[in-house]
Amino acid sequence: MGKSEKDKKQRQLFSIIESKDNESNRKYFFEQITKKADATWLPILKNKGYFKKSPELLPMNYLVSVASVKSDLVAKIISKIPTIDNPRICDTMMEIAAQLPPKQSMAIKAKVLKYVSKSSSLWGEEAAKLLIYWSENKQSAAALELLQKLVGFSPDPEDKEKRKRRKGYNEQLGHMEKVRLLVSTGLEPKHRMDVYFYREMMNKAVPQLIEKEPYKSAAILIKATSKMIRLKSHNDGMNYFDWDIQSSIGGEQQDEQQKGHERTQIDTMILACEKVYEKQQDKIAELDKILCDEKMPFFENLRLRLFAKYPSEATKPWIREFILKYDGYGKDPFDHDFYNMTESACKQFGEEFLTVEERTKIFATINSVSFSDDNSRSYTENDLRRTQFYPFERVLFGKYKDIFQRLKNMPIKNKEHPHYHTPNETERRSIHDHSPYSYDKLASFSDSELFDRINNWSDEKQFIKDDRIVAINRVGFAAMLFDVFKDLIACDRKRMAFWLKNCDRIEHSVYLREIVFAMHEQVKTEKYDMLDVYLEVSKRVLIYSDEMWRKEKSRELHSRDPGWSSPRWAVCKLVSSYLERQVESLSSVWNSIQSILMMLCTQYDRELDEEKQKSTIRHDPLHEGINTIRGRSLIVLCNFAITAYKCEASSNLSAAQQIIKQRLDSQTEYVLQPEEHAILGMNYLRLHAIDKHWTSLHRKNIFPQDKPNACAAALGALVGYNKPCKLMFEVVRDNFNFIMQHLDKFRSKDTYGKSLLHPLEIQLFSFYLAGEYSLTGKDSLLDQYYTNTAYDKKNRGELLYTVGDNLRNENDKFSKDELKKILDFFKKRVEDGDFVEMGDFNPWLDVQQLSIKERLNACIKVLDTCELKNFSIYNWLKKFCKMLPDHTAEVVKCFEKLVCRDNVKIFHINKDQVKTIVAAGRNSNTDTQRHTDRAVDCLLKKSLINVDDLNSCNDVTLS
Repeated sequence: MGKSEKDKKQRQLFSIIESKDNESNRKYFFEQITKKADATWLPILKNKGYFKKSPELLPMNYLVSVASVKSDLVAKIISKIPTIDNPRICDTMMEIAAQLPPKQSMAIKAKVLKYVSKSSSLWGEEAAKLLIYWSENKQSAAALELLQKLVGFSPDPEDKEKRKRRKGYNEQLGHMEKVRLLVSTGLEPKHRMDVYFYREMMNKAVPQLIEKEPYKSAAILIKATSKMIRLKSHNDGMNYFDWDIQSSIGGEQQDEQQKGHERTQIDTMILACEKVYEKQQDKIAELDKILCDEKMPFFENLRLRLFAKYPSEATKPWIREFILKYDGYGKDPFDHDFYNMTESACKQFGEEFLTVEERTKIFATINSVSFSDDNSRSYTENDLRRTQFYPFERVLFGKYKDIFQRLKNMPIKNKEHPHYHTPNETERRSIHDHSPYSYDKLASFSDSELFDRINNWSDEKQFIKDDRIVAINRVGFAAMLFDVFKDLIACDRKRMAFWLKNCDRIEHSVYLREIVFAMHEQVKTEKYDMLDVYLEVSKRVLIYSDEMWRKEKSRELHSRDPGWSSPRWAVCKLVSSYLERQVESLSSVWNSIQSILMMLCTQYDRELDEEKQKSTIRHDPLHEGINTIRGRSLIVLCNFAITAYKCEASSNLSAAQQIIKQRLDSQTEYVLQPEEHAILGMNYLRLHAIDKHWTSLHRKNIFPQDKPNACAAALGALVGYNKPCKLMFEVVRDNFNFIMQHLDKFRSKDTYGKSLLHPLEIQLFSFYLAGEYSLTGKDSLLDQYYTNTAYDKKNRGELLYTVGDNLRNENDKFSKDELKKILDFFKKRVEDGDFVEMGDFNPWLDVQQLSIKERLNACIKVLDTCELKNFSIYNWLKKFCKMLPDHTAEVVKCFEKLVCRDNVKIFHINKDQVKTIVAAGRNSNTDTQRHTDRAVDCLLKKSLINVDDLNSCNDVTLS
């Protein structure tokens, strides 16, 4: 064949593969030459300018296949390719660099590094291969440059928003509110690489580089980690997650598969530092200087860890400096890393490590510890002396050695203090609470003797027995008191008279709580003989504990020190247990119950009256209210009203209503909080069922529009936790304008991560279905809702999906009139063509009440405008195949629009389903064939099928 004829054939070939009307020819051509690694086409494609313009994946994959054959030409081509932000092209670049011989690979190093720097995301597998390749071929400098590009973090995408929310921090916030704020605004630096591939790269590729260049690798990783920590910090003194970073040094071992980017990088950095100490001792001083220059507690602790693991003459001066300058002797237990470093140094260097004068000064300071009358510590003076002497055990002398021997034999008070260390207690042990007295001993005491014991006993202690920490404390004492009280005292009226008289003199809340729980146990087992006494005791407890709770400093509740709110919780549970059993025959005690509920519902509650007041964050009023004493008591009060109604006790019902009315009064001592409004909103329908006039009279106070937080909380609980009914419609209709103006309060997530927006949509749709209003028009709440949320469609719920799913699965439960309304609603939503909302179209493909043509036409419109959600390509194609015989044109249109959309992520496609649809399309009319060919081109371009897959649907070959 002559040259001119050959050129003519090439021109014809390129005119075919470059045709815009048929992408499949171009794809087929590149697939064939890539599969065969046919290098003869490389200069031709280069001359045709395929590698001068913005790089594409097909030509780049071809370069990968011929890189080892035409290495010089490939390297020359790569060096001149424009740099763009395309992760797949970047990965291909790194793959080519790993295929080329070392010399040519170095020639394109600059281009590869530019691509890595510019790429918005990375595929770690190719990066790892290139790191290993350069490391193994004596190109460590290049590998280090690449590592520097790969370990960088970028700021949290929500950095500005989180910092803005952080400014709303108030020192007066309650503990849990503070925790929520700090958790929700914690900064999370982002990495370009998926965490799995990042772990693989850091665990397999980087260690090989570290073996060759420990110091240089460590320097890069330290700088990158320092930047990461800065990106994670707000620098406002409130970094709640500092412990997470600190725990990476010497902390608990973490499951490899659970490690994130940050922990993986820190672990690899520590490995690099340790390798410097093991393999490059001449670089230890330089490494230590880098760590010192960072000036962060994290890196200081890393130095301590390294000194503890590698004590040597090189590190000896630094260790001495730490020990001699340490200012915590006699104050607090040593930090874990300081403890280990000191112990390791004393073991390694012996008595010559510190002079006698230096040791004497340290030991005298430790021995002179004095806490005055500070009872808040979880360890005694002897505990502190012992734990600080322990690391110096090998260098103790004289009287200090004798003192330490005596301290070792003393009992331990320490209650799992996080910094308490002894050589025999390296693992955390659980505490087993024990009573100072046995059951029999307590049972033998008279009531006055028992009272004296619980008020005056204070000899708490702790010791290790059988590898367990045994604690003789009030918790154990209270648990034993509960058993004795339940078995012997709570069933004896004479003995209970003593405790009724003296319960308000009990000085520790934990005992009072267990006494009430013992009475509660009797009520749970329906032993009501002593119920009148239990209730009188409960009244005294509430009066006494209320006074004590007001005096008590704000604290986080803890099982070992429950505080004065705990007896009140116990009383609330006691009353609740009684009412759950609805005992009609004991109405004589209901006056006492009324008195107790009055106190529980109207007395002070720190969670509601102080901490919630100081907070600007109210995530979930209903669940937060349920977890407060006054909120839970309000629920018990509503149950009391229901019980009174069922027992036809009108006076008791009236008393319950009076308590609620008093709480609704704006002049009351403690104003009703949004959390309490939420509880009343949730119970509104129940209260209305027993007294319509009363609830109608107080509706505006339960749903007060002049108090937006309270009204939204009550309406949200009403809508979110009740089935639709006519009364609810009246309440929602009366407050509809308010709801529309405060939709942000319904969007906020509750404790379980759900918003009230979707329940609101369901309720509005249910009212429409029940005939309360029409689909459109001025009276349509649903139409008004869609109009009011048009500006913020992404926060709408999944109403369309829910309605379609119910109709698909439970169509028999709907009447003809309801079915018509549902289909009218669907057609209206399709007509409006909402981009976000119609993405929930999926279940409507199966709705039999719609004709196949109606479903497919709706699907075409959806695919033209919407981003699909709840989407499965396999299920959609399966449904299309079933619809093919009589609706080929519509199915092929849907198929084309589905596979050609750029925003539909398809990773795998069923080729048999594709063949079925393509065969039907090619056997149809010309217009349908055109849609079929376009769909095939898109599938080939996205590499979802090969040309060979379509042989049964007419071969696609080059002419």
